[in-house]
Amino acid sequence: MQVSTITIPEKLKELYISAGIAELYPPQAKCIDEGLLTGRNLLISIPTASGKTLIAEMAMHQHIANGGKCLYTVPLKALASEKFDEFGNKGVKIGIATGDLDRRDDMLGRNDIIVATSEKVDSLLRNSSSWIADITLLVIDEIHLIDSDGRGPTLEMVIAKLRDRNPRMQIIGLSATIGNPQLLAGWLDAGLITSTWRPVDLRQGVFCDNRIYFRESERKIKTVSKNYDDINSSSTRLKRAASASSLSLPDGMPKRLQNGRPGRLHATIPLSMPMPTNSSAVPRPRWERPLLPA
Repeated sequence: MQVSTITIPEKLKELYISAGIAELYPPQAKCIDEGLLTGRNLLISIPTASGKTLIAEMAMHQHIANGGKCLYTVPLKALASEKFDEFGNKGVKIGIATGDLDRRDDMLGRNDIIVATSEKVDSLLRNSSSWIADITLLVIDEIHLIDSDGRGPTLEMVIAKLRDRNPRMQIIGLSATIGNPQLLAGWLDAGLITSTWRPVDLRQGVFCDNRIYFRESERKIKTVSKNYDDINSSSTRLKRAASASSLSLPDGMPKRLQNGRPGRLHATIPLSMPMPTNSSAVPRPRWERPLLPA
């Protein structure tokens, strides 16, 4: 399905095309066909990197174009910040709510998309934030966490309360791993979208002797140098530079550095510094100085 044929706001369509997104992935196209842009509830269980965020973004911009307001819930503050940045600079107002759980945050209602953690949304519901009644689309990222002991009960209550207050609100659940998708889709009164399609195929192999052996082929893995290789290289360069400038390394230098073996480089010789004529004025190297008492 070509992006140019989708009924989403023209500005968003132009942004996608300019970013090189000219055609939807098969799971994304299936969501369009199943009513994503016409208000149908959907539970979308598709693999990682198959375009779940773009699916939600298209639906949110469609709601905003029709005068609606969108709430995007996430389980973590870090994820909220990531989505806030990802949805920004696309012609709509974005707000984020992850902080104080005792505030109403009525100012958030000025935004078109509000990104918040489920705990924050629960707080907003308990504090009767006025803009909650204006939500026309609820997107639940990582909805499989409804089954977790920690965040599950809060997320379930958030969904139930929002559906009670906004009975005509569209719900989109996103996840890559749902153990019982049919049961959850039934509870949400949602269509179920599942797929195993991935933009990059997963292959199983066995790693041995710097090679990965697949069923049909094998691939050599480039060896990564260890830390001591870098130290040896630095030591060699230091010796060459000292030799070229008619200087010699101090006799007291540890053998692990003189021999180019693994070890920490304690000191370097600044070749550009003028050497004092009085040998007694030469500071003692760090490795020759007496250690301070423990």
